[in-house]
Amino acid sequence: MALGPLLGPHTWSATLYELTRGEANDHFHYKWCREEWALIISGTPTLRHADGETTLSAGDICCLAQGPDGAHQFHNTGEHSARLVVFSAPAGQPMSAFYPDDGTVLVAMSDDEGFLFNDADRIDDYWDGEPGAG
Repeated sequence: MALGPLLGPHTWSATLYELTRGEANDHFHYKWCREEWALIISGTPTLRHADGETTLSAGDICCLAQGPDGAHQFHNTGEHSARLVVFSAPAGQPMSAFYPDDGTVLVAMSDDEGFLFNDADRIDDYWDGEPGAG
């Protein structure tokens, strides 16, 4: 549930997730141009991160930095539902998200406009063959 429109912020957003047993909030990913923080409200969700996994509990808060070191996914392996709020800043600005498990990249110009690419389609040398390129 997107909390941002209910709270009225201009520079950040917040999303409330309720994860039932076996459910995840998203695919494993990291972002550029967007820092996120997560606050665990209830339950014991597992945070998959760049260095492994950590089980969290109510009251825990963590920073999900931009870039590969901040790669993350929350999933619930507990008996009870887990609730968490993910805060994100800056809101409404362009950003990119990388999904290493899926091999995809999302480039978002706004909440309503973006493009999804396969990482394998990357051009290694964009300037190759361009006049004046060295």
